[in-house]
Amino acid sequence: MPERVLPADGLASLERGLGIIFALDQHAEGLSTADLAQAAGIPRSTVYRYLSVLERYGLVSPAATGGGAPVRYVLGNRFIALASHVPVEHELVKRALPLIVELSNRIGETVIITQVTGLQAICIERVESPGRVRLSFEKGAVLPLHAGASARVLMAYMTDAEVQEVIDHVGLARYTDNTITDPDELRRVLAETRARGYAISDEEMDPGVRAIAAPVLDRTGRARAAISVVGPRFRLDEAKTAMVLSLLLSIRDQLSAELSETAGAREGGAAKDRQY
Repeated sequence: MPERVLPADGLASLERGLGIIFALDQHAEGLSTADLAQAAGIPRSTVYRYLSVLERYGLVSPAATGGGAPVRYVLGNRFIALASHVPVEHELVKRALPLIVELSNRIGETVIITQVTGLQAICIERVESPGRVRLSFEKGAVLPLHAGASARVLMAYMTDAEVQEVIDHVGLARYTDNTITDPDELRRVLAETRARGYAISDEEMDPGVRAIAAPVLDRTGRARAAISVVGPRFRLDEAKTAMVLSLLLSIRDQLSAELSETAGAREGGAAKDRQY
């Protein structure tokens, strides 16, 4: 069957529809059509047409408002069904979960797993500490790759071209006074991170929060995920940071070795099958 390629106007329509979805993803409280037009950069009349189609497929829905306020739209429940079919490295999470639960219990801090998704990072698992602290790292949260150790340690293992694409298309937004927003400084920090094999950040995404992160690498040296400990700086002082880092690197090495063994076993099995 010949490959079907969308015409240029079809691709433009797809991008506009995705722009509406991604705008709603950043605003859980919902957006009015005027807000969506501004966020997506398209005319308000066009927004109505796209919302009509997206609502028909269950991808957006109007939220209840009162007092004559403008109708606000939120993401639809269809995304819940779609999310259940996403293969979010089930084997990796299955192997990592007992390790990060044990780590969180031992150190009393929140531990998360992040992965690259497109030109951003996403938190795919989170084990909460007993002393809850407000963080940007909720499970399912999409994070900028350049800000904070939990995401930047993944960026350190991307190619130069991929890093440039993030800079060009996503940008280096500032979240706190400590966020790295200069491309040259970012490249220098990424090189340092890759050389030492871990990242530490202070208050780059959330005030008062320190993050310590290590990548889980596959056989090719590509970062498949990152394991990170996040918590308030007053608890993660230098002594505790050193202790946490040692434990984190041990988990990193164990998971990376298991990934390599699993990949090797699969390749061996595939080669054996081809002999018959």
